[in-house]
Amino acid sequence: YTDGVRRVNGELDNRLDAGRLQIKARYRRLLKLAEAQYTPAIVRLERALETEMDNVINGVFRGSRYHEWERRLTSEKAEYQRLLGDYSQAEGADLRGLDATVATARRDALGALGGEHKKALKSLHTQTYRGDERVENPLAVAFVAILNAVAGIKISMLELAFWFAVCISILIEL
Repeated sequence: YTDGVRRVNGELDNRLDAGRLQIKARYRRLLKLAEAQYTPAIVRLERALETEMDNVINGVFRGSRYHEWERRLTSEKAEYQRLLGDYSQAEGADLRGLDATVATARRDALGALGGEHKKALKSLHTQTYRGDERVENPLAVAFVAILNAVAGIKISMLELAFWFAVCISILIEL
């Protein structure tokens, strides 16, 4: 059961990490495209605004054209910031959606494993311990198989545990 839980958690963690990387990469590409679209326009408007500052009429350089350039620059920057905010919110929503999807998959997979585990535990009360991974240690099973193959001694796991305990007790007493 614990191996299954570890396996499921590992697979879903890998899926979550891969999904997060894909989402972040997609939004990085979108941010670069937005920057490539808006930055030249903002730079052009800032230069036009600086150029307009050189046009002094009656001692005032902030005329109607200056205010128009300033309005367009502010509008362009605001639109760029709005787009960045929208992308940030969309990225957050996609990440939350991925988290929810993986959490649902994790809950379903662990629920299925838990159901199988409960069924296996119920069968322990009605049947023998044969086939239970916690009872039959692979080393002990191999030792019993070797005893049977080499010496022809047929011994159960319970007898092996008993004789092993007796040998340990004797060794401690000596």
